[in-house]
Amino acid sequence: MDYVLQHLPAKVKASLHGALASKTASPASISRLLSDVITEIDNAITHDFLRLFPQRPDDLGRARDKDIAAHLKGQGVGPNSPNILRCMQGSTALLTLVGPSMGHLWVANLGDCRAGE
Repeated sequence: MDYVLQHLPAKVKASLHGALASKTASPASISRLLSDVITEIDNAITHDFLRLFPQRPDDLGRARDKDIAAHLKGQGVGPNSPNILRCMQGSTALLTLVGPSMGHLWVANLGDCRAGE
């Protein structure tokens, strides 16, 4: 949660400023922008975890749980601990964005959350 809270708002803000500054912002491009930022955050979490397996990251999908646990056991404390916890525990985020003229509303999510009516 802390990682998403720290990185998601800043990335959304920077991306929106870039789109507005380049005058390329449209309702469709804002939707893509939000999706891209959320995907980028999710990919960063995965990448940080996979870096813990530099010798065979492609083989990780075929590895047994006990082999993964044994590999991570020595890395579960110290500088790698946040990367492990971030990937293993997951996070959710619900983001809403209202256009300046109140004519558009964007809702995006990360994880198993959703916005109600």
